[in-house]
Amino acid sequence: MYAVNTNFQGVQASSLGGGAGAFAPQQQVQPSSGFAPCHAQQVSAGGLQGAQQLGQQFNGIVQGGAPTVAVVDDFASGSGHGQEVAGTIQQDGARAAGFDVNGGGVSRALDNVIAAAQNGQHFDAVNLSQQNFQASQETAAVQQRIQVLQSMGIPVVVAAGNGGGNQTNQYALGAAYVAASQSGDSGRGNVVGQGGTTSLASANVAAAVARMHAGQR
Repeated sequence: MYAVNTNFQGVQASSLGGGAGAFAPQQQVQPSSGFAPCHAQQVSAGGLQGAQQLGQQFNGIVQGGAPTVAVVDDFASGSGHGQEVAGTIQQDGARAAGFDVNGGGVSRALDNVIAAAQNGQHFDAVNLSQQNFQASQETAAVQQRIQVLQSMGIPVVVAAGNGGGNQTNQYALGAAYVAASQSGDSGRGNVVGQGGTTSLASANVAAAVARMHAGQR
């Protein structure tokens, strides 16, 4: 079970070489009839203890297979931001399953990740490289779903965003890993990843976390 990482000392994420394989976004996964996002309210009410209790029912789901990262990103263009992030993860020695934020927003894409995990697809980490510096209703929904995923034992890596050192990506609050880059416009994070942008930094961190997580299965 992963707990939220509150240690804000910089940790350099390792990177593996190698070419990226062919990548196609994951098809949309419809939540099962038994799925309800209200699980997140239980996590919020109970804190980490509530998260651990909720996560007990999912302990046997994440097992077997190569290190896999669920990539929640923009895959609309077929060769844009989401593909770059997924390709970086693959170069770092992990598989990437893409979940498109178009057509329903970030929270809906995270719902699809949760549904896929509940239906038996294994993920060793979730990568979210979208940034949002102004809190909104969507922000709260994203934060809730991050809590649900981590209660299931799946650590979430969120990019710190490229808004400058005094900025905090609102999507990142509560995530186990908030990946900053070494560039001057990087937002605040609790780990430092390789790459000139926070998106690439989070991809490198997510791959490293997935390899570590897979090794503990």
